[in-house]
Amino acid sequence: MKAYYVEAYDNNDLSKMIYGDLPTPEIADDQVLVKVAAGSFNPCERQVGAGEFEHAFATPIPFVFGVDCAGIVEKVGANVDNVKVGDRVIAYLGFAMGGGSGEYVATKGDWVAPAPKSMSLTDCGCIPLASLTAWEALFTHGKLEEGQIVVVNGASGGVGNSIVQLAKWKGATVIGIDHGSVKDNVMSIGADYFVDYTCQKLGDVYDKEVDLIINFSNAPESQIEEQMAQLKKGGTVVNGNAAMAQKMLRKIGGNQERGVTMSDSDSANVNYVIFSVDYDTPSLTKISKVIDEGGLKPLITDRIAVKDLKKAHETYLQGKNNGKILVIVDDSLK
Repeated sequence: MKAYYVEAYDNNDLSKMIYGDLPTPEIADDQVLVKVAAGSFNPCERQVGAGEFEHAFATPIPFVFGVDCAGIVEKVGANVDNVKVGDRVIAYLGFAMGGGSGEYVATKGDWVAPAPKSMSLTDCGCIPLASLTAWEALFTHGKLEEGQIVVVNGASGGVGNSIVQLAKWKGATVIGIDHGSVKDNVMSIGADYFVDYTCQKLGDVYDKEVDLIINFSNAPESQIEEQMAQLKKGGTVVNGNAAMAQKMLRKIGGNQERGVTMSDSDSANVNYVIFSVDYDTPSLTKISKVIDEGGLKPLITDRIAVKDLKKAHETYLQGKNNGKILVIVDDSLK
C-alpha cells in the first residue's frame, strides 16, 4: 500500500518524509482493517515524526503519519462484534500509533465509530481528532451545562470552531476570542460575544463571571490569567497549550499532572486541567449523531491529496496553518 511515513525520527528535516510503499497491515483479533478515504493534518503528528515525544511513549517505526481517518471496514478481527465489513467509520488512531495517511490502517475495533450519514466519507476525515478534542474539553473536563458561560480562546481554529458550535448546541453562552479579522466567521458559527485579543480584554466585552475557560491557542499566559479573574468559584480552565499550561500550573502551586484545585483567596476552588485527548468511542458516536442532527458542521479550510502531505508539514513549521486541512487518500470511497 502507499503511505506517507518516516523510517526514523526526522528532527523536522522534511526531506526524510517518504511517500512510498509499505506492507498492508495485518490485524489482531481485537482489530479491524480500514480502507482509508481521508484523514486530516494535525500538528501533533509533525511533533511525533520529529521525535519530540520519543521519551514519552513508544511509536512504531516506520511511523505512518495521520492520527485520525474515515474509511470503510475491510476486515474484522475474530473478537470484534461492534462493526462489520463494509461499514462506514471514523476513528481517532492515537498520537503514538498514526497510520491515517496509508491506504489501509489497522486499529482496535473499539476505537471506530459510525461515520455521519449526512457527510461524504471523504469529508468525514476531518472529524475525529478536532471534534473529539472539543467534546472532551467541553463535557468530559469542562462539565458544561445548558445556560453556562464559556470562553473559547482560538475560536476560529480547527478545534476552537468545533468548541463554539458544540457549546451552542448544548445551550451555553459563548464568548469567542481570536484575531479581529475572523470576527464574522466566529459569530456566524454561534458565538454570542467576540473579543479581539489584539485590542480588547474579556472584561471589555463581557464583565460578568464565567463558568469555563478553554484555550487551544498560542495566547500568552497573561491573557488566560486575566480571564481567570472572572472565573466563578468552582469554575474550570481547560488548557490545551501544554507548555504554557504546565508553566501556569507550577506558578499556582499545582503538583498534579492533569490539573489542580487552587485554594488561594483570589481563585478558590478553581479546577485547572492540562488537556490531552483520550480514546472515547461513545463520545465520537455522539458527535456523529450531532452532525447528522445539524448541531455541528466540521471545519475544512483546505483539501490536499495525500501525496502532497509534506506541504502541510512545511506550512505548519512556517507558522502558516490555521484551520483544518483534509488529507484525501481515496475519494472514490463513499
